[in-house]
Amino acid sequence: MELVEDSRLTRLVLKRAAMEAALEKVGLGYLWHNFSANKISLEEAKKLTDEELSALGVNTIGDRVRLKEKLKESGEGGRRQPVTLGKVLKFVIGTEEEPVLGFSLKPSIHFSENQSFLPSANTCINRLNLTIPSEIAAIPNDTELLNLYDYAFSNDYFGLQ
Repeated sequence: MELVEDSRLTRLVLKRAAMEAALEKVGLGYLWHNFSANKISLEEAKKLTDEELSALGVNTIGDRVRLKEKLKESGEGGRRQPVTLGKVLKFVIGTEEEPVLGFSLKPSIHFSENQSFLPSANTCINRLNLTIPSEIAAIPNDTELLNLYDYAFSNDYFGLQ
């Protein structure tokens, strides 16, 4: 009986540590006491609405987006969701499939110097805009760069600037 109790306690400690780590990784570690006081687990946190997160102190939209992404990663063991060609096509041309009669404007990639490495697209001319490293912006590490690409290609936001 004591062994079973110890394993439950260990699981509880690990769950709390995972929640605290997720908050720390997005710069919200100072809010851990709010989540702890309300006994919010990692799984419960994934289901919180924006209003509930605001009540816990996660006030900005950027903080909520980063926290939700980190919580999503935590449940997947840190693995990213696959980015399919369909998702990239939807980002660049607005649809996940090639048109039946082909493209009137062939999709293209435009490389330019920019301050942000977040990809953008011009869907009217089927162009994907990617940033190249420059004096203005040094290339981020692989994880940050892949996270930016995942964010762009996994959403219905086209990144128009």
